[in-house]
Amino acid sequence: MSPSSKLVLLTTVLVMAAVAVEGFMLLGQREEILQTATRNETLARAQIMQAAIESQNLNDRTSLPEFLNTLRKNSEGDTVAVLDESGAPVSISGESSLATNFVRDTELKTVIGQDRPTQISRQNYVFTVLPMKLGPDRRGMLAVIHPLASLQSQIRYARRSLIIATMLVTLATFVIVLLVTNRYLTQPLENILAGTEAFGSGDLDFRVVAPHGRGALFRLTMAFNRMADRLARQRDEAEQKAEEQLALERQLRQNERLAMVGRLAASIAHEIGAPLNVIDGRAEQLIMQPNAALERRQRNLTIIRAQTKRIERIVRQLLTFVRPFEATRQAVELHSLITEVMELVGPDAKNSNVKFDISGVKNFSVFADPELIRQVFLNLSMNAIQAMPGGGTLRIISEPDAVKKNGDLFTSVQFADTGEGIPPEQINYVFEPFFTTKRVSEGTGLGLAICQRIVEKHGGWIYVTNDPNGGASFTIYLPSSERRAEKAAPEDAIVTTEL
Repeated sequence: MSPSSKLVLLTTVLVMAAVAVEGFMLLGQREEILQTATRNETLARAQIMQAAIESQNLNDRTSLPEFLNTLRKNSEGDTVAVLDESGAPVSISGESSLATNFVRDTELKTVIGQDRPTQISRQNYVFTVLPMKLGPDRRGMLAVIHPLASLQSQIRYARRSLIIATMLVTLATFVIVLLVTNRYLTQPLENILAGTEAFGSGDLDFRVVAPHGRGALFRLTMAFNRMADRLARQRDEAEQKAEEQLALERQLRQNERLAMVGRLAASIAHEIGAPLNVIDGRAEQLIMQPNAALERRQRNLTIIRAQTKRIERIVRQLLTFVRPFEATRQAVELHSLITEVMELVGPDAKNSNVKFDISGVKNFSVFADPELIRQVFLNLSMNAIQAMPGGGTLRIISEPDAVKKNGDLFTSVQFADTGEGIPPEQINYVFEPFFTTKRVSEGTGLGLAICQRIVEKHGGWIYVTNDPNGGASFTIYLPSSERRAEKAAPEDAIVTTEL
């Protein structure tokens, strides 16, 4: 039930109760007044009859009934009885049974013989008894029995009138309160509620119609509209600022793309320029020295072929980095895959005096593309070996369900070396294409960028840190469940670095 309905109902009930209480009080007063008036009128008529009978000095009992009938003509149906001193009826005019019952009534007998007027009320009658002279030496009493049917009819009519008046007042109050409440309370509140809902749906142009008058609801409506105006202005200002910010961001992204293209072009030129210079120099020697020894010509051609393969490798890695690919995921036993990678890089590790520690690798499966993940592990292992030219240890640790992110569990695989680590000023750039800390001819700077792209394609990320005791640590996080692994690369997959 709405507040306005409760208000209307409560007001109606209170008004009805007040009218009913006031009406019943007035009805009680009216009944008392009517009863008093009836008794007074009955007493007055009895006194008139008493005086008339005494003035006539009616000793003849045969003429007394006729005289009583004459007196009863205008007495509203009263029954008149003349009693002697003992209370025996002398003459009765009207309903004789009423007079007989009156004489037999024990309470009424107590008033017979008294020297003062007495009235006794019963449910349907009023009994009036007056002392009276029946002759020079005789005394008696005059009894007037007045029926209350007319009084009761008036009381019933007054009660019906009270009920009808109460209902009419209640109905009128209900209608008036309903109309007033709807006009000055319900409708303004509905308008404000509609405005609130419109604001909630994003329509800041909605305005509430102000109610009549200058009351609290009018002030509330005007305050609501002023708030709407301020919000609309703030929205327009925010949209304008957002457009300006968006234009600025577009310009920044364009500048960043141009800068990235420039860096990429410079990196490619740098990576390809060195082998091209070598090729050009060796080819020039072959042209300028056509009669050179066969061994020298073969050495120059071998160097040219090596530099050509280097250019081919750079182009192939660049194509691998930029072209789209899909990961064919399946259950891959992690321990077996890492053992296989260790066998592939074993000769390079032996030449650099690098040892493997895979005691922390636990035997469990991950859902991934085995070829792509093998390439990631191979790149990270080769980077670790090249970071320890004087020897060291490559420690590999795996942990199932290592972290929980966005309600999903992720498995971790860590590659930690004991080399010199990554310079703090360069650690945030290690995943950028063509960025490398290696010497020329040792790397193109695309390996870590490709690793990052493959891991993100699997829905994971790479975390790189420097060990305080020396060396760098690359930790790969891959989804633990097949359901998460089947998802596309998430937008929140990020590369986190820490000094």
